[in-house]
Amino acid sequence: MKLASNMESDEQGIPTEAASPSSVSVDAAVNSSSAASSSISATPATAKKPSIRHAEKRRTSTCIFADRVARVSIDAYRRHVIRSMPSSAEHETMHLEPTCLACIVACVKRNVTAIDKVTNYNDNIKDDELFVVGLGVGTKFLSEHVLRHHSREEAYGSRVRDCHAEVLARRAFRRCLSLEILKDLKGEMKGEEHANQAPNIPRILERVDSVQTTARTGTHIERPQYRLRADTTLHFYSSSCPCGNATLKRFATLRKENFRSDLSAGEWPTELHSNILPAHSVHLGQVALLVKKDQSCSFVSVGLIRDNADDVKLNGASVKKCKHEPAITRNNSAIPPLLSAKEAKWPAHLSTDWCPPGTTTVWSRQGSIHTCSDKLARWNVLGLQGSLLASLLNKEFLFASTLTVGRKFSAVTCRRAVCCRVANHSLKATDEKARGVASVISPKDSALPSWTAHHPAVMGTGVYLNEGAVATTHVIGQDVRFHSSSCYAWWPGLNVAECIDGSTGYLVDSGTSAPTLKDQRSGISTSALTELFLEINQYMANDATTPSIASLADLRRFKQHVSSDYEQTKTQLLTKHPTLKLWTRRCP
Repeated sequence: MKLASNMESDEQGIPTEAASPSSVSVDAAVNSSSAASSSISATPATAKKPSIRHAEKRRTSTCIFADRVARVSIDAYRRHVIRSMPSSAEHETMHLEPTCLACIVACVKRNVTAIDKVTNYNDNIKDDELFVVGLGVGTKFLSEHVLRHHSREEAYGSRVRDCHAEVLARRAFRRCLSLEILKDLKGEMKGEEHANQAPNIPRILERVDSVQTTARTGTHIERPQYRLRADTTLHFYSSSCPCGNATLKRFATLRKENFRSDLSAGEWPTELHSNILPAHSVHLGQVALLVKKDQSCSFVSVGLIRDNADDVKLNGASVKKCKHEPAITRNNSAIPPLLSAKEAKWPAHLSTDWCPPGTTTVWSRQGSIHTCSDKLARWNVLGLQGSLLASLLNKEFLFASTLTVGRKFSAVTCRRAVCCRVANHSLKATDEKARGVASVISPKDSALPSWTAHHPAVMGTGVYLNEGAVATTHVIGQDVRFHSSSCYAWWPGLNVAECIDGSTGYLVDSGTSAPTLKDQRSGISTSALTELFLEINQYMANDATTPSIASLADLRRFKQHVSSDYEQTKTQLLTKHPTLKLWTRRCP
């Protein structure tokens, strides 16, 4: 069966003929198509014959830089993840099976002059280098049943709750930062250009003036501060459009991507995002937060309406009114702040039919883990570094300058999902340049605080993660299915990636015959990252004792102690912001 030619852009952005998917891939797709059609359709006589197509539709890159980010990410995936496969059979399966890859990439500028190029007889010497500093592969998350069992019988944070690629990549990046800071504090990086025992990964942080803080013992300590190096920028890559709002295309006019030939290999678009998001369908869910749908959930609807509102129905079930109902716990998640009577009657809050596949509303009680679109929007206000590491940064949070997306990319929906809906919905925003594009969010109510939303350049890429073929089933939403529960995380210093079971949140192989709970933890689990920060904190305070953090309440108290300003900003954002106030937070 003949496939369309496989086109992609080279470093200069010129379309080139790439190798067609191998015959093995096509044969596998053909063989699996018959089984798929018979299992999906109950009436074989009326079912359409499956067809074979490229695993990823042909698409146009935004610019050369977007393709460079995609290539370095996919190269890291092949080098550190494919290499970690336990057998050649699984190697072949993983290489052809659909998956999602996300990376955080550091771009380090180099002082390359025209003289250098003449001296080296090479006009193609790049002015920068790209390095992956955090990688994640996965599409799974823990069920509510596992989360309930986890909270009762295990130490908090020992499992990785969300194993979607974007979340794993950000966690791996946080571990990379922590290891670099710890190594710097121990004096192991003096005079060194590289960190984390990875000879090809440069330092991305630099130390600045220290600040004086008070330790738990009451003594004053000098706390070193860090910031992103002036010659370094961060870039986020996702092989597929982030789940959630970014895949919701009904509220926007979609346009084909045009290649930007005016941008060099080291440049990306710097145009400001539109000041005003056309929020014409907010009541229909245009900017709504969404959670990942847990098929095993059977939540009972609870009262969510404020004051004297009339009863309404949620998916046909009666929802009783309640007056000033306090936050309560439902499957380890705090019920979001109550809606006004007007908001409670919005169609978006009365039905889940409009939600993208695999997602649902925060009111449906069919999940508590927010989508990757929601998390990216949150990170574009609070930074990629998290609360604990924010205490070590010199009042400069870490943001990605660009977001590069592969499959299902739409610039207008991605911009809305990851930044503009946070900055513009029911707010007055002013744009300014700040090492990228940022907007100061000033609520109409002057009594509320202001936040700064970062707007990354949103780009598409024509570089494909999967060059194979798939058999289409003609069933909406079933052309690409993610069956494997194996998820992977990698950061500089690891030879091969960690393999995490997305159904349990633990490592697939702990490497010991009788593994303890600590042996089963991933290095990017909340408890492992917290322990690493405690080691940093202990080293700075010269204190042999460490606080006991066995629960979510303990962790939040510790965060409020070491990073009180950040925690206050986060709490205000997730309780006062017009959109993010509906965030589902876990109860301690």
